[in-house]
Amino acid sequence: MADISESLVASLAETLDAAGAPCILWGQFLLNVHGIPSTIGSIDFIVPESRLAEAIPALENARNLAHCPDKNACPWSPQRRKAIEPVFHMHLGDSARTVTLYPHCQILWFLPQMNSSLPSSGQPQLELPQHLTLASSSADLPPQRPGHGSGFFTTVEYPVVVLRLHALLEVYIRLYLRDRKRRDGAYARHSVKLLTPCIDDEELPGSREISDRIKRYYKTLANGDEIILGRSGM
Repeated sequence: MADISESLVASLAETLDAAGAPCILWGQFLLNVHGIPSTIGSIDFIVPESRLAEAIPALENARNLAHCPDKNACPWSPQRRKAIEPVFHMHLGDSARTVTLYPHCQILWFLPQMNSSLPSSGQPQLELPQHLTLASSSADLPPQRPGHGSGFFTTVEYPVVVLRLHALLEVYIRLYLRDRKRRDGAYARHSVKLLTPCIDDEELPGSREISDRIKRYYKTLANGDEIILGRSGM
């Protein structure tokens, strides 16, 4: 089975950035970085939709990645997928584990895009929007703890961009509200359930940035009730 490590994630992020496709880590690996234990079957990235033309061939030419060997047996087949379908995916060697691409407009439509790739070396200060941080940031992400996910990256081979906690919580609530009447809503609802303990964990880095509104939405769903939005929406 293909090994999914911080080094592999960083290498893939560097490949995408070098091709002119700035990327943000997403999915199961991102949950683990935030301390949420989640089985990792895929390494997922979000890129600007205008950069998919650069991102796709970059992955196609990357080492140790292969095109889908059996679309019917693939975890992203319509019959098997348990998450929002990516616009493109490759497999890690001959395993069922994958590397996927999502366009920004599909996941983060309400947030500004990253339009510039990160430098390939040697810049200690990186200007990122307030909703983003680096996977190696011990100030913004939890350490590895027993019974939790991997926490912040401990190897800094290449900077990997991730969502901060308050942004991650809002993204999944918005995905749930958008998709709750569709099959994809089950994925967002499951992720909301995994993230719910974060809203009352004051020791988590970034917990003070979670808005009262987002906390209220999570508690509403945790109580088995449905979120009712006013005319102004979120």
